[in-house]
Amino acid sequence: MNDRIDLESAIMMAWQTSEDIDVLFHHYGDHPRPMTEDEVLNALLGIKALHDMRMEKLMDTYCRKFELDQY
Repeated sequence: MNDRIDLESAIMMAWQTSEDIDVLFHHYGDHPRPMTEDEVLNALLGIKALHDMRMEKLMDTYCRKFELDQY
């Protein structure tokens, strides 16, 4: 049962990437000081890295749940 809850949690965490992009979008559009190109690219690179980690965790949890790969 715990594996199912872990899988559901990992799926919900994957949606956080959308929230991260919303935060960047609003900060970029509403902040009184415009972001530099480097700041925007660094933020996007960070969001991508977090997304990749979340998806890796999701795939690992999925494989554990269904006893795939090395599990």
